[in-house]
Amino acid sequence: MSFLDGIVRGRTLVLAALAVGLLFGTASAKTLCNKCKGTGKILEVTKQCPLHQPMFGHCANCDGSGLIGPPCPYCEGRGYILTPAENEAERKARAQADAKAKEEHDAEMARRAVEQAREDSIKRVEKAKNSRSNGGIQRVVMQNMSALRYAYSQRLRVNPELGGKITVKFIVNEFGIVISAEVVDSTMSDSEFEETLLSKVKDWNFGRIDKAGDVSEFTYPFVFSD
Repeated sequence: MSFLDGIVRGRTLVLAALAVGLLFGTASAKTLCNKCKGTGKILEVTKQCPLHQPMFGHCANCDGSGLIGPPCPYCEGRGYILTPAENEAERKARAQADAKAKEEHDAEMARRAVEQAREDSIKRVEKAKNSRSNGGIQRVVMQNMSALRYAYSQRLRVNPELGGKITVKFIVNEFGIVISAEVVDSTMSDSEFEETLLSKVKDWNFGRIDKAGDVSEFTYPFVFSD
């Protein structure tokens, strides 16, 4: 009897034992794959693993099967045929895995896109020459100070001791739109009012200038006191 015949016969006996629940008393019936005779490999090109030594533990070279060869395409390397119910369960499991992988991929691509946009914005700012004048920026700030002071007075009702300076860095594009704004320093220790301030600054428009692609960065200190 050849080595491969022995492997096939041994595998058949094991799977037959599984079919009647003799191994561990818990296995369910399996239908052997006729193409690979239960080996899970393409028989014509399957060879004995030269490194397989069961007494020395699991063989990583052949995954413990004792055989080296491509997986059988009919049973996908299992050695047995799935029932319709098992096929459906596997299909659902693969669909769920594919959906999860796609969700993770999309999330990663979105994160990279946001990061790339942020890096591009920083590069544009670094290359910009701040074509807008400080006087023009100051004029728009003063036009909107009444709205900021009103928001401050509303916050005083919650925190009567509120006061101090918030320094904001904001970036304006060629259309006068504030494309980003952030607090770079604050002595007020009131995150809610800081967010209100940033929200209002982002709504300002500094007017369009005739310089395509211009991005100007400014830092402005806002002082509030009762």
